[in-house]
Amino acid sequence: TILVDSGQAVAGRIETILKQKNIESLKRTKDIFYTTAGPESFSKVASQILKFNVTSKKAKLNYD
Repeated sequence: TILVDSGQAVAGRIETILKQKNIESLKRTKDIFYTTAGPESFSKVASQILKFNVTSKKAKLNYD
């Protein structure tokens, strides 16, 4: 079985396009993550995957 992850290739292409159009951002913005599950466990797993501290909030869903 061969698993192909195109994420890195797509990110590289987007970076190239943003640089060509001179619209890339050089400063880090604040990311806000919302989850319908427990925010603590989401933050822990997301931080491990993304390699930076992730804080998340519980999403409030209305089913009216």
